[in-house]
This record gives sequence, C-alpha cells and structure tokens, in this order.
Amino acid sequence: MTVVSAGTRLGPYEVVSRVGAGGMGEVWKARDTRLDRSVAIKILPAALAQDAQFKLRFEREAKTISQLNHPNICTLYDVGDDYLVMELLEGETLADRLERGPLPLADVLKYGAQIGEALDLAHRGGVVHRDLKPGNVMITRSGAKLLDFGLAKAAELEVFDGATVQKPLTQEGTILGTFQYMAPEQLEASQADTRTDIFAFGAVLYEMATGQRAFAARSKASLIAAIVKDQPRPISEILPLTPPAFEHVVSKCLAKDPEDRWQSARDVAQELRWIGEGGSQVGMPVPLIATRRRTQRLAWSVATIAAVVAVAATVIAWRMVRSIEAPQVMRFSAPNTISTRPTETYGTIAISPDGREIVYSDDTGTSKMLFRRPIDRFEATPIAGSEGGVQPFFSPDGKWIGFFARQTLWKVPLSGGRPTEIARAARSRGAEWLEDDTIVFCPYYYGGIERVPSSGGAVTVVSKVDRAAGERSHRWPHALPGGKAILYSIGLGSSWDNAKVVAHRLDSGERKVVLNGGADARYVPSGHLVYVRATSLYAVAFDADALEVRGQPFEVTSGVANHSAGGAEFAFSRNGTLVYFSPGVGGDEGGRLVMMNRRGERQPALLPDDAHFGHPMFSPDGTTLVAERDFNLWTIDLQRGTSTRVATGPRMGWPVWSADGKRIFYASERSGPWQIWSRAADGSDEERQISKIADYSVTPTAVSPDGTEVLVQADHKDSGSDVEIMDGSGTMRPLVRSDGDDSPGTYSPDGRWIAYWSDESGRHEVYVRPRTGGAGRWQISNEGGTAPRWVLDDEIAYLNGTKIMTVPVKTSPVFTAGTPRLLLDANASDFDLARDGRVLIVEGLDPASAPGRLNVVVNWFEEIQRR
Repeated sequence: MTVVSAGTRLGPYEVVSRVGAGGMGEVWKARDTRLDRSVAIKILPAALAQDAQFKLRFEREAKTISQLNHPNICTLYDVGDDYLVMELLEGETLADRLERGPLPLADVLKYGAQIGEALDLAHRGGVVHRDLKPGNVMITRSGAKLLDFGLAKAAELEVFDGATVQKPLTQEGTILGTFQYMAPEQLEASQADTRTDIFAFGAVLYEMATGQRAFAARSKASLIAAIVKDQPRPISEILPLTPPAFEHVVSKCLAKDPEDRWQSARDVAQELRWIGEGGSQVGMPVPLIATRRRTQRLAWSVATIAAVVAVAATVIAWRMVRSIEAPQVMRFSAPNTISTRPTETYGTIAISPDGREIVYSDDTGTSKMLFRRPIDRFEATPIAGSEGGVQPFFSPDGKWIGFFARQTLWKVPLSGGRPTEIARAARSRGAEWLEDDTIVFCPYYYGGIERVPSSGGAVTVVSKVDRAAGERSHRWPHALPGGKAILYSIGLGSSWDNAKVVAHRLDSGERKVVLNGGADARYVPSGHLVYVRATSLYAVAFDADALEVRGQPFEVTSGVANHSAGGAEFAFSRNGTLVYFSPGVGGDEGGRLVMMNRRGERQPALLPDDAHFGHPMFSPDGTTLVAERDFNLWTIDLQRGTSTRVATGPRMGWPVWSADGKRIFYASERSGPWQIWSRAADGSDEERQISKIADYSVTPTAVSPDGTEVLVQADHKDSGSDVEIMDGSGTMRPLVRSDGDDSPGTYSPDGRWIAYWSDESGRHEVYVRPRTGGAGRWQISNEGGTAPRWVLDDEIAYLNGTKIMTVPVKTSPVFTAGTPRLLLDANASDFDLARDGRVLIVEGLDPASAPGRLNVVVNWFEEIQRR
C-alpha cells in the first residue's frame, strides 16, 4: 500500500494523523485543502491496489456507493489511485463497544433500526454490503453509521483470515472475523443478494443484545458447519427478559433459507421501531400483546377526544371510523414536535395522497431539512439530500416529494435516493404537482407562476404580475380537478387577508377572480374551496367547471398558523385527513428584548415588556434603540423608557442607523418589492425613497462608518440573496454573489472590511472580505454562523443557532482571525452589541413553553359537506 505519514499529500488531501486499520487498509485523518474540512482517508492494501481488474471493479462500485446519501451511512467523498476519501466520524466502532458487554435493549432497537434503514436505502439503490459486521458500524453522537458500504462486494471478500479478523469477543481460540456473519449461501458460493445482508444483520443484532456471537467454533470447518446447519442459542436463554417480538425478528433474520428471512431491511427496521414504541408490552408474550392492542382500539373509540395526546392514534381511529356507514369527524392533537415556529418556515407540512405519510421541514440546528413521519408513528426520519428543504409537496401517486432548497426546485423518491434538480427557484412561494406530470410553482416572491416538467426541462410562464394594477406577486398555486386549471393568490397591499384568489385555465390562459379577501385557496373533493383568512380556514361551494363560487363562505377550522408570506400551515389527503399547525406564542414580529452584560447577567434597562420586537439596533451613542414591531418602526429611549413610532406601514422592516445617528434607513413594500427608504430619527422630515429598483427586493443591514454607503441584501430571482452596496444616489454595486444565499452583515469600525454570511458551503457560515471587493476572503465561524456584528475593532460577534459567539480579529497590516468562542448561551433569535459591552438580545420562543400544536382531523370532508 502507499506509505504515508503526517504531512503526506494525496492529491488535494493533507494527511494529519493515523486513526487505525481495518480489513480494507489503514485509515488516516486528513484535511481537504480545497474545502478546508477534515476527512478520513483509507489506504488500500497493496495486494488490492496493484490488481488492475480489482481497481476497475472498485471504481465502478465506488461511484455507486457515492450516491448513497443517508444519515446512517458514512459518506464516500472521493476515490484516488489507491485510497478512499470518506466522512470523518467521531465515536467508536460497534466492535469496540461490544468489548464492554452487550448494549441496553433501547440502544439495540435504536441503532438496529438505523442500520436497517441504511441497508434498505442501499438495497433499493442496487448495492449489497456483503461484509456487515460490528467492525463496520460506527456509533456516533448522531447514531449508528455504516462503514465500507458495498466495498466488500468489489473486493469479493478474499481476505477472510487476514486483515478482516477482529479482536476476540469470546473465549481464546475462537475463529473470528468476517466468517461469523456470513450467510449459508455465501459459504456455499451461491449468489448473494440483499437477503444475505439481512442474515448478517441478524447476527449483528444477536451480538448487540447478548454480547456473544450467534455462531462460534474453534475451527473454520466447524464454524461453517454451525452457520449452515445449527441454530444459535435462543436469546431468551441468555437474557430471560428478552421481548419475544425481538427474538422473533432476530431468528427470522437468521433463517437458513433466504426465502424464510425478512425480505427487506425496511421490514426489519420497522419491526424494531415498533418494538421500541411498545413500552411495557414488549415483555409480554406475543398473543397477549395482540389481545391488549385490540382492547386498546376499543378504548380509544370511547375516550379519544379527552385522552389522545399523540398523532399515532389517528390511524387506529381512522380504521374504526371507516367501518361505520356514516363517517364521524374526529379530532386529535399533540404538542408540536417540530422545533421551528411554523410562522417562520413558509410551507412546513405536506401529507401523502393516501393520508399515511407526513413530510415536514424542520431546523436541524445548522440548516432546515425535510423529515418523513408515518402518521401512526412518533418518530420521524430525515430525508437524505434535503438539506435546506422547505415547502414540500407530494406527487399525485405519492411516490415522490417535491421541495425547494438552495435556490432550486428538487424532487426525491419517498422510498429514498438522491434528489434530482428540476428548475431554478431562488425565492419560492409554493408548488403543485399536476396529474400530467408537470409542476406549477412560484420561483420568486415578487413574480408570477411558472410551469416545468417534473423531469426538468424548459420552463414556461403561466402568469405575469400586473404592477400597474397594484399586484405584488402571485403565490401558492394549487390544482383544480382534472389538472386543466389552477388556483393561486394575488397579493395586494400590505395584508394577505386582502388578497385575491384567481382560477387560471392552463390551456387558454383565461384568468378569473373567484375570491376577494383570503389566500392559499385549495380545492376540496367535497366541492368547496378552502382558504385562509387571519388564523381561520374558510370554505365556500365551488363549481370547478364554471370556475365560480356558489353561496356564502363559512368558517370550518380556527387556530391555523399562517405567515406574512400569504400561506397557511395545513394540508389534507384525498381520503379527507387534515393536518395543520396551531401557533404557539410569538410570531413573525420578533421576541422580548433583554439587556445583558458579557457575563450573561441581566442588566436593568427601560425596555418595553408589552410587545415583541425584531431587528433591534443600538444607536451609535448607545442611548437609543431602533426596532421593528408589527411591520412598523419604533425608537426606544433607553434613558427615559419611552417608545416612539417613527415610520408606519405598509410593511416596513430592517431598520439601521446612519453613522451619525441622525437618520434611519429601512425597507418598505409600499411601492412593490422591498425598497430602501430613509427618515430623520426624530421624525422631523418626510420619508424618502432611496432605491428605485423594479425587478428585485433590497433591504439594508448597515451604513458605512463614513456615511457614504449602505450595505444591502439584494434578492434576485435567479441567484437568490446577494451582497450589494448602495451609494447616496441609490446606485447598486455587486460585492458578493456565490452559488448559495449571501447575506450582508456589517462594516468593520475602520470601514475597510465587510462581514457577511453565506450558505455556499452547505450551511451558513460567517465570512469577511474587503469593502472594495478586492481579492481575499476569510471564513470566521467554524460550526455555522449568521448575523455578524462588528462593533469593536478587534472582535466580530455572530449567532450560532441561539448562541452568541465571538472571534478575535486583526485588520492591520493584514486581516487575521482567531478561534471562535462562546460569549453567551442566551436563547437569542437576534442580538446587537454596544461599544460599552452591553448585549441586547431578542429572546427566541422557547418550544417547551409554547410549542403550538399539530392537529389532525379525520373525515374532515364530511364536516364541510354537512355545512
């Protein structure tokens, strides 16, 4: 194999230190000099690296494996001449963990389900592991990770007694290594398939639970004989309290005949999760479990309204209700398990056409991501490749999920696989997958509706915004029966409660206003339109052929979370199951203002406590705040405790001070897309518009120390957010435009540098570059960062989730930055710093105290029809 040591360069990778060795060679920690990230490099054994036929097979297999994107599979990044580049994992192998004895049953079930889901994804992609064993499973903080996935297939497992032999876990003299996990058909040289992995999976589960090998012997011949003919010792003999259901799962995995085993890893994973959810019942004999479950179904039918606290009960109730001739409407709710506030996510939830699956967008801490949750389960699993994903929607057959992420419209199979890019969409506001396999979508929040084949290709314009008629944008398209016409909302003025809903024929382009006052309308098979106004859903009878409403609207559901983008957080299936969020405390307007010092001690301050504020900023002299509340701008005198409204709607925000503290710059939607306006801080003059751009939105984030420029976030239709600089005449100069979203932060006190944040690396990080736009760029944060503040000459502060971090910096003679450290762990959704050390924090919503609720209504269509 290639001889390496610390400092060796392998292409763009610089070796740092040795991690260990395995069946496929030595493993080293290295640094990817291009992306500045740590990776693991596995050096292949010389015998394999010099085999030309093996290398061809290996490269072909590696290309397949690199497509396996799953949170429980170690990612393969790159392949060199005789090395692999993989995700660097922190933790211990399952083999090392088993040296300390068996795992608790809860861990066996959790890690086992994760391994099963990872296997299922690979099997569906045509990859068989063929060397599943504890040494190829890493236990990390985030869960189990499968290593060397599929690589053993390329190697044909020709190193049984060599490098794959592991440290003994049982008595001395036992034959160890890959043999212990081989299925009978592997040992008999028969064709191996996905069920071969399931046999190995069963052997691993057995060992996790008992700390002993399922098959062990003192010679290779006797070991082969045991695997082919013998049954392992029952787990219940080793652990008398083993749940019968778990022993059944393992014994079926270890069946000698592949036809008698579980036929998919997904089935095994689901069984393990079901056992994990069973509580005390998993210790009961299987017949007793079945009896009790039948009894519980009857109990739910009697006491559902008062006792249901989990969405899992909805499927039980649904099955019961379906057996009654006159379906009953039933309601259930549970605390919201989604960490972000629905009012901030602009399209959180979708439900499959058959009502069995919920897909939602949630915040992972560094970015949003899509999660999949069967409606009868508590647990949700992340959808691989959906990082940054929002606004999910199902295909008509329920097999695909469409979503928006990274300025792009994507689709991903519900069963697992890599997402496919469909079209650019920098600032999306909704989409619908039509029966003819095209997708109508809003790619930009100040634009119209467009249409594209679900396979990608040419994008056609469906609707154009009529600025002369006062239209702001067209959003939230939804299909009408037959797919020949769609609905969408037209924004007018400052509130979506005053919007119009239009029915638009796709063949002729005919457009007819069907509703005045409401948004996000959708057609319900009961023959109604359902739409949102304020926090209620309303329904009105609708003739889908004539495109006309009939009769008067009526309220059907109240307490539905909506947001300032004109949409509401609800979805329904074809069989009439409605899911929606009811809001918790707080909303788009911000949070409570709190003053602290740098030690986290709350400081006395005359701050209003009767309203929530957003985007606060200290004046240059530190005596006054400017902040946003209900889309109006306020100044707060910190010495007298008075609040004064200095600018009023429609829809204002993002206020910043001029360098001398005499003026306030802010954004307003009064003339169309967000534009920059200015007014004296004391309100002594009239407001005046500074920027006049018709095609895209601009909002200010800082004024230069010399007062000549404003740092601007520009939201373009095609490229998303970019960093631009506006001079006194309103002329824009581009500064940062990457493949991701780039958001400006602030100027350095000397005015030479600009701090901003971008997700071009896949997550938000903070960067610094010259104000002049010259060469050079430095990453400041190292584990995610947003909203940088540069108040002191030698320090930059920024948000990492809800924590405030600081980084020491030097700007002369050249720019340098130190290591980030925690300043305050203060549940901050926004913040600002004063030069005297005060820290102003906008306290974020505490999900535990006011999480909102996830609600489910079964047979919801019946309720509408009865009205």
